[in-house]
Amino acid sequence: MFSRSARNSTAVVALCASVWSVTAAWVPAQAGSTPPTGAPANSKLCPDGTIKIGIAKAKTGGFALFDQPGGNGSMIAIDQLNAGGGVAGCKLVADWADTKSDPAVGKEVTTKLITDGAKVIIAPSDFDIGVGSSLAAKEANVFAISPEASSTDWPKAAGPNMVVTAITVKDLGEAQGKFANEKGWVNGYSVVNETYNFFTATEDAFKSVYSGKIADRSVVAEDATDYSAVISRIRGISPAPDFIYLADYFPHVGTFIKQLRDAGLDTPVLGNATYASPDLPKAVGETRMSQVYYASQSYYEGAGVAPAVQAFNDTYQQQFGTFPPNANSIAGFEGVMLLAKALEAAGTTDAAALAKAFSELTDVALPGSKVVKFVDGYTVRSSAIIGYDEAGHPKLVEQIEPSA
Repeated sequence: MFSRSARNSTAVVALCASVWSVTAAWVPAQAGSTPPTGAPANSKLCPDGTIKIGIAKAKTGGFALFDQPGGNGSMIAIDQLNAGGGVAGCKLVADWADTKSDPAVGKEVTTKLITDGAKVIIAPSDFDIGVGSSLAAKEANVFAISPEASSTDWPKAAGPNMVVTAITVKDLGEAQGKFANEKGWVNGYSVVNETYNFFTATEDAFKSVYSGKIADRSVVAEDATDYSAVISRIRGISPAPDFIYLADYFPHVGTFIKQLRDAGLDTPVLGNATYASPDLPKAVGETRMSQVYYASQSYYEGAGVAPAVQAFNDTYQQQFGTFPPNANSIAGFEGVMLLAKALEAAGTTDAAALAKAFSELTDVALPGSKVVKFVDGYTVRSSAIIGYDEAGHPKLVEQIEPSA
């Protein structure tokens, strides 16, 4: 198990791209706080000197596990931008409404946020949970963004004025397939939680690239806690699988891998960014993690991370009292930084203009990753393959570039 502690009460990070740079001291984020006044108003972008950002994310319910860290990361970005003077002279004001992990409630609170003056909506972290929020924004002709979502289907469902800015299921799945091919794994077994589109869509992308054979497949329930039947089935496969493709999220994957190792199977496990948690090695057993790998947007959780990522981690821990609990935290931060760039380029909060500005973003360097371009409302990104050393410490295995 590894840990991080805050080195400073204020962290500084520089985010540099070929035409964009933000460097500012971070200050504690307070959702709905009033930013400093005194800056001249931008008559087109923010006539009163502020842009209200509506955050429709779960603070309660099961999905808060993902929405809360993402929203916290977005709040850190908003405060950093404000500390640096805002976006083109406009201060960002955040209003966070709890969706309670319910798509219907998400639509209701998004409508209320827009009624209360939100010019941009930051939607939940997942298509299935957040589609109601994005549709409410569509009905009001307000731009929506999900910094943590990966579904390429979401912008299609929500219309042209919606973007998802995390690494896509396509890039994640293809990176998994390329890595499995590099490892020489020719025989696999899939274990999939089909509750979320994210897992099935990533699995489809993986299969489109993987050159080996998936010998068998099991579907696991969202509330599963005992995986003995699946593990017995895996044990009965002949020849034994070279790896297990495990499409689920922490803490479920921690329970599964622990039971797999307890059963005496050291089969490699391959997953996705929802594995990212400092508690995963503790759940499985630190010395039993060396054959666990996953594809992610960013490498943020181990030794040797980029200085800007370390600064973000330190700020998150100082502010919220814990190391970032999953990858949604830094994705939430990076999404707002992309939003700031699009707002500056568009010079307006008009939904169509913002969508056009996003479509023209290319080669944007962020703390933990790089966006190559946007296509149809989603990103094309490089992927990080994360593994673990013999002591259970996360490590960067390799970076995989996206397909053409």
